[in-house]
Amino acid sequence: MAEARFSHDQFRCPVCLDLLKDPVTIPCGHSYCNSCITDHWNQEVQKRVYSCPECRQTFRPRPALNKSTMLAEVLEQLKKSKLQTAVPAGPGDVKCDVCTVRKHKAVKSCLVCLNSFCQNHLEQHENLFKGKRHDLIDATGRLQEMICHQHEKLLDVYCRTDKRCICMVCMVDEHRNHETVSTAAERTEKQNDLVERQREFQQQIQEREKKLQELKEAVKAHKRSAQTAVEDSERIFTELIRSIERRRSEVTQIIRDREKIVVSQAEALMERIKQEIDQLRRRDAELQQLSQTQNHTHFLQSFPTLPVPPGSPDVPSIADGSLDVVGKSVSKLRQKLEDFCREETEKLAGRVICIQIIPTPEYESRKDFLQYFFQFTLDPNTAHQRLYLSEKNRVAAYNTILQKYSDHPGRFSYWWQVLCRESVHGRCYWEVEWSGIGNVDVCISVSYKSINRKGWGYKCKFGSNDQSWCLICSPSSYTFCQNNQQTKLSVVSSSRRIGVYVDHSIGILSFYSVSDTMTLIHRVQTTFTQPLYPGFWINLSYFNRIFGLSEYPTVQLFSHDQFSCSVCLDLLKDPVTIPCGHSYCMSCIKHCWNREDQKRVYSCPQCRQTFRPRPTLKKNTMLAEVVEQLKKTECKTAVPAVPAGPGDVKCDVCIGRKQKAVKSCLVCLNSFCQNHLEQHENLFKGKRHNLMDATGYLQKMICRKHNKLLDIFCRSDQSCICMLCMVDEHKNHETVSTAAERTEKQKHLVQTQRKFQQQIQEREKKLQELKEAVEAHKRSAQTAVEDSERIFTELIRSIERRRSEVTQMIRDREKTEVSRAEALLEKLKQEIDELRRRNVELEQLSNTHDHIHFLQSFSSLSVPPGSPDIPSITDSSFDDVGKSVLHLRQKIENICKEEIEKLSGQVRCIHIVAIPKYECRNDFIQYFHRFTLDRNTAHQRLCLSEGNTMMTNTNIDQQYPDHPDRFDRYLQVLCSESVRGRCYWEVEWNGLCLVSVSVAYKSIRRKGWDDDCGFGYNDQSWSLVCSPSSFSFWHNNKQTKLPVVCSSSRIGVYVDHSAGTLSFYSVSDAMNLIHTVQTTFTQPLYPGFRFIFPDTLNIRLKSLFGSVEISTVKMCDIEMQGQRFCK
Repeated sequence: MAEARFSHDQFRCPVCLDLLKDPVTIPCGHSYCNSCITDHWNQEVQKRVYSCPECRQTFRPRPALNKSTMLAEVLEQLKKSKLQTAVPAGPGDVKCDVCTVRKHKAVKSCLVCLNSFCQNHLEQHENLFKGKRHDLIDATGRLQEMICHQHEKLLDVYCRTDKRCICMVCMVDEHRNHETVSTAAERTEKQNDLVERQREFQQQIQEREKKLQELKEAVKAHKRSAQTAVEDSERIFTELIRSIERRRSEVTQIIRDREKIVVSQAEALMERIKQEIDQLRRRDAELQQLSQTQNHTHFLQSFPTLPVPPGSPDVPSIADGSLDVVGKSVSKLRQKLEDFCREETEKLAGRVICIQIIPTPEYESRKDFLQYFFQFTLDPNTAHQRLYLSEKNRVAAYNTILQKYSDHPGRFSYWWQVLCRESVHGRCYWEVEWSGIGNVDVCISVSYKSINRKGWGYKCKFGSNDQSWCLICSPSSYTFCQNNQQTKLSVVSSSRRIGVYVDHSIGILSFYSVSDTMTLIHRVQTTFTQPLYPGFWINLSYFNRIFGLSEYPTVQLFSHDQFSCSVCLDLLKDPVTIPCGHSYCMSCIKHCWNREDQKRVYSCPQCRQTFRPRPTLKKNTMLAEVVEQLKKTECKTAVPAVPAGPGDVKCDVCIGRKQKAVKSCLVCLNSFCQNHLEQHENLFKGKRHNLMDATGYLQKMICRKHNKLLDIFCRSDQSCICMLCMVDEHKNHETVSTAAERTEKQKHLVQTQRKFQQQIQEREKKLQELKEAVEAHKRSAQTAVEDSERIFTELIRSIERRRSEVTQMIRDREKTEVSRAEALLEKLKQEIDELRRRNVELEQLSNTHDHIHFLQSFSSLSVPPGSPDIPSITDSSFDDVGKSVLHLRQKIENICKEEIEKLSGQVRCIHIVAIPKYECRNDFIQYFHRFTLDRNTAHQRLCLSEGNTMMTNTNIDQQYPDHPDRFDRYLQVLCSESVRGRCYWEVEWNGLCLVSVSVAYKSIRRKGWDDDCGFGYNDQSWSLVCSPSSFSFWHNNKQTKLPVVCSSSRIGVYVDHSAGTLSFYSVSDAMNLIHTVQTTFTQPLYPGFRFIFPDTLNIRLKSLFGSVEISTVKMCDIEMQGQRFCK
């Protein structure tokens, strides 16, 4: 029976690489030395999970170890056997095969006997085979390797075709017609190659010694760079803290300056109110005198010019002068800066992670990635209803028909997106194939599970927030998006199969174009803080989308029912809006919640949504204004008061010092003091002279034409006449006696007096409120100063913590990289020792006389390590860290500057006395300005006409020349003229599209789909989006849905640039305020317009092939007529 031959390598321990000692086999089937596996598992005691060092299979609990008896027996046999290893472990003496007890050193080996002989047995061999030709060579332990196992003949021929040694019989049989030479001839040929290999080994040794020196220098440079980075970051953070301390002082000064201005304005108004109260009291006294006069003619003549009490607009309204907004703004600033510091520190951590002395190995072939391949499935609970999933949820397709998916909180409601069910952990690779007709974009993304799902805001869209990363693939190009920032990639789209590789632990995300080769499209180095989920989004150009078309609902003006409290069913009183969005009277909701105090869970009486803790209630000022307006049944017109000066009536008869008149005669047309009245009575005794209380209006009581008493009142002409006038000019007019008309007018006089008294009470009340408001404003200013000081102090502490974090981050990275480099230094030293050892072996092989051994060993010994084994050294400088911290400081200072400018604008808007508002259209028309649209800014699909005052949206590109100011994505246009000072204009629109009526700075970007280009999506523009049923206001990508119902397609826009006021009005029979903004404009404004396609539009577009007028916007000329509007 043939004896099996074993190699020592088959029984080596994978841990110590030596022959197994006390072999044990663990549950996965691998075998180790008992001591080796025990030591390995002792290191895993804390985790209480034990693994196999070879296959990494884990076990719990720790397996028991028992000696493998069969392996032990085999190993014992192997130690006793005389088998030689196929590859010698090292040089050594060859033993004599004949010696039986103590083996002697062999000096020769016989190629015929296939034995090695010591000197004694060699002599016996010579004697035994004297005269026979036995080939002897220097003693070797490789005799069996020099013999053909098939024919038992010497391997003295070399087959170049199969590149191995053969015997003569093999050459005639299996290797017939092969290229063969003698082993000696091939040895001569290979000897030259051996010299070349030795030269390569020596070169490799030199290169590694050079790399060793470079690596030592790189470690020193890395340490110096880390120290510099720490010092720079400490210095920059210190400068940043000083800058924030300066900003703290600025905010305090802003508050104090505004307090001084507002209090001064309020004190001036208080003085004015006091004067108005005095004036009203004086006018009330005059009315009282007139009501008591017995002269009907004077009463009726004076009645049309009676002092009319000022209307309600003249009553000064008191605004909320609280500076609470300062505390909120500074808190917002602190939160914004802390969030920014956190984000930038995370980015900085990502950059620090990328700093390496030794680079991360690059995968080159698809095979390298497939070892991390994972099969994902799409999650139907996240898929938009227009996405159809098939092939076991591995394929998503856009469908015009809504899918009947169940309601689910994880479903995307607006964007055509879907997430996968499984998350990405560790290293992971997957491939995606996409297809489509026409202008189709596909977004391949990874996202956190916490991404928003509901609505069309950018917090829900892949790549538009800090929760997701995406690659947008089109037939011609690629674009990478993250946190609403787009990066257009220079790689040309060559394949519709995309490979995605993620290394979650080190924050690597890579996209590859997969075809015959793997082409890197884009790579991101970041820090992932949550598990990632693959996701996809399909985007069709708007002419390829398919939607259902529906009619717009009929709208009605709001009624009292819309503003009724659902608790008391009455009109809202002190309206408040709770967090769920419903509104109630403040007293009603307080009463409801007081009953829920024991449970400490408060609910909405309508939708039953619960809140904890109890929400703070504040008056909804906009609702309060609307409710107040509903209470008024008609607009009041303020008629200016016409005062009559008080004074005694002087006697017309007195000479010298005039006496006070007591009576006036309507016949003599004179007023008399007491003395002259008695003379008048004596003089005209028995004659009928009508006397009345003294008055200074005698001449006005006589008809100038007929010189008769004006004792008749003509209601047709509203004037006093005499009897002859009634017969002549006023014939057939409606006339009554002055006494009768006096009685009628007396009632109106009483009402007027009542209004004056009411106005006095209102002003006295306002005066008291104003005093209280001034005191409250001062308290609020002091609180704002204290709050801002406290918040800035907390912010400085937060930045100091970030400074410590950055320092620790640099030190940790320095420690990690130096440790890696030192490990590589040790590895290089070992490689140099190995190369030197192999070089010695080559030298020994070069000197051997055994051609067969030379040829058999040549292939294994002559291959030097390839160049990939030579470690490359990267730039491990921390210079970018210093630049990042400097960028952080600059960005924080810019944020502080911008936020404090905003805060300054907000503080300027704080008034104790509200700014007066215009009431009728004529008030605005005085600021009317005619604008024209700028052709150089118009999108190619906008047709301008009527002297560039009208724009029409069509589906045909206009022949506009290229211009840097032209909007190339958004359907927008700006006007040529800017807005300065106070300005008013009107716009009329119609059609299928939504229309954005906007104002923008000229510096707004024009190219691309970025938010920086769209009206209302940035801090460069303000926009009112109008639809047939509603309005919404946009600024800095924030939407405010407005409760105003759309009642007209004509919009009025009023801007007061210096005061920072922007207002939009709906212009019809009345002017209705839609929305007003109080801000600070830092640049000239330009009117602008934009068309927005609704979801219900494109089914109609798809059926039309010619030029289609979809919507129009026209700049209006003003008709000069006054129109009232409700505030």
